[in-house]
Amino acid sequence: MKSEEDFEMHKLTLAEEKTHVCEVCRITFENESQLNGHAVSHTGARAHVCEICSKSFKHKQDLEKHGKIVADVRLPIQEVRSSGDSSQTSSEDTN
Repeated sequence: MKSEEDFEMHKLTLAEEKTHVCEVCRITFENESQLNGHAVSHTGARAHVCEICSKSFKHKQDLEKHGKIVADVRLPIQEVRSSGDSSQTSSEDTN
């Protein structure tokens, strides 16, 4: 069983690995990329915008996740419209 001393040493090691510090809230990160991603949470900037519904997101991965949801919802609508358009076109061609 690990001792409390081992646990404290572990926490210190983790703290040493996280050398990039947010100047606003003092949270630490392992690399600059993580820090930059976090910094957006303090600015309120929403630079990633859905082209379909105009909803905006702070992080690119949130927009990508949203895009998958929107695509799943839109696909059946597009299929219905496509099949509806095809039947109208074919009936117009026969007249």
